[in-house]
This record gives sequence, structure tokens and C-alpha cells, in this order.
Amino acid sequence: MTELFRVTTHGVEPISERPFLSEVSDLEDFVIANPSLLGEGTSVVARQVNAGAAGRLDILALTQAPGGGQVAVVELKNGPADIHVLLQALRYASWAVGNPDSVRLLLSNAKVNPGEVDLRPRIVVAAPVIQDELVELSQYVGAFEFDFVEIKRFAQGDQLFVVVTHKAPSVSPPPGVTWQGEWDWERYETVLGWKNERLAFGQRLLERVEAKVQANDWPLPYRFRKGYIPFQLGGTKNVVGIQPKTAHDWYLWFRLPRPPADLNLPRISHQSKWEQAWKTLNVVITDPEDDLDELDPYFDAAYQAATGVLS
Repeated sequence: MTELFRVTTHGVEPISERPFLSEVSDLEDFVIANPSLLGEGTSVVARQVNAGAAGRLDILALTQAPGGGQVAVVELKNGPADIHVLLQALRYASWAVGNPDSVRLLLSNAKVNPGEVDLRPRIVVAAPVIQDELVELSQYVGAFEFDFVEIKRFAQGDQLFVVVTHKAPSVSPPPGVTWQGEWDWERYETVLGWKNERLAFGQRLLERVEAKVQANDWPLPYRFRKGYIPFQLGGTKNVVGIQPKTAHDWYLWFRLPRPPADLNLPRISHQSKWEQAWKTLNVVITDPEDDLDELDPYFDAAYQAATGVLS
């Protein structure tokens, strides 16, 4: 049970939970008005989408990341989300896979260029309570990526407060359940046409970034995405990552709340560029053996930002 308190000079005052009154006119409206609750950079494409025999999809969303956008099907439950939610969410995701032209039309209507979006959807389940069994069971569905978001609303007077918890499986995914369409080095070569030189550069850079993450004992596993590889906190929040810049250079990027100068981070010798849209600093790496030690303050800042220490 989540409880929220306000700390005052006289002690603590409880802040009462204000449950959502209905799934569509309250919870859905609330998420539509505040899509970032589902994840940083998330925007709404359409709501109450006719998904044929699958029914009506609550929200079709777009999740943004340094490598580009990805479609997300969002299933909302105004109550505990249990294993029965999984089948319905899979129906919506299967509809999106089987009807790419419909998804492209919805994206175009929302002024989004479909050519810049990964149409293979991720599944987002959002509810005040998400049962652990649902999260664990999702690991056995290798065709799609999942995000599980608990959203609880509290109120004190006219002020609203929201507690958001991103839930992840407590154990590593079981072997043998990955989908053939999941991204990896081989698929970067066959689908995206990356040459051996680019692949070798990326593999070595990934090893070195992973070594820094492990040296700090940070819980940041990396995930292969279309054209980029992020290290993520809780399976959803990008912290640092790598992606190609040109045929010969790569970016090592850091997710930061503000530009480096505003955070009093030291200047670096590497060429870099701040991307306000993504809130990332893209650092150019021209050689996989480049000195990365001067970037340690940036690694620290990105991790502190992801964990809420730095804002």
C-alpha cells in the first residue's frame, strides 16, 4: 500500500489518495492530459481506436528515444491489472502489427512522419495497481516489449499529487523466448545494412560503456533498439546509450535534465552537441579506444538524474 505524507515543521500530514472514478472519463482523460506519466517523451497519437475484432484500443501513443520513435499500445485498467489484461493487450498489439497502414494513417493525422517511427509496437499497461504475476508472465511473451506503470493520484485541498511506479520483472528473462524480430548485431547488419567496421566499433564501445556501468554497480542493463542501444533503469528509463553518427563515428549520449553548463559539468575535449528535444548530450566518439574517463562526471550526472537525485 502506497501512502503519501507532507512533511511540515509540526511533523507529517497524511495526503489522501484520490482514486480515479472511472476508466475512460477520469483515468484515461488524466493520462491523455499528462502522457509523460507513461514515460519520458511519450505523446498521444489517438484514443479509443477501433481495432476491429480486438475491440477499442484505449490509447495509441508514441514513445520517443534518441534513436527515433516507437508506437505503443496503451491498455488502461482502473483497478488491479492482473494476468487477464495480458491477452487483451496482445490482441491490440497484434492488430497494430497486422494493420500497419491504419497505424501510419493515425500517425499522419497526428502530424507524425510514419517513416521515422518503429511500427512494431511496445505494450504499455497502466493502472493504479499492477500485480506481480502479470509482470513476471510477460517475460514469456517474446514478440513484444512491455512497460508496466502504476499510477496513483493523491490530493490535498486543490493540489494534486501523482505517484508513478515503473514495475519490472524481479528475475532475468528466461532463455529461449526472444522473438526473431528483436534487434541484435546480426539484425543491424541484415536489416539496416551496417558494415563490419561499424559493427566492430559499436561492439567495442558497448563493452567499454558496460564496463563503466558495472564498475559503478549500477542496475542499468542495455537493450537493443532500432539503430541505438540504451542502458536503462527499470527497463524503461534511458540513462546513457550509443548509436552511430556516421559510417566511421559513433555517439555516446547521456540523458540529462538540463544542458551540461547548467549542471556545472566540466568541459570535455570530445566534440559534443546538446539535443533539447531529447534532453541528451551527444558526445562524438571517433575511435572505440577513445579516452572515456573524462566523461565520468557525465555518467554520474545521467545516473543521478534517472534516480531522482539530480533534477
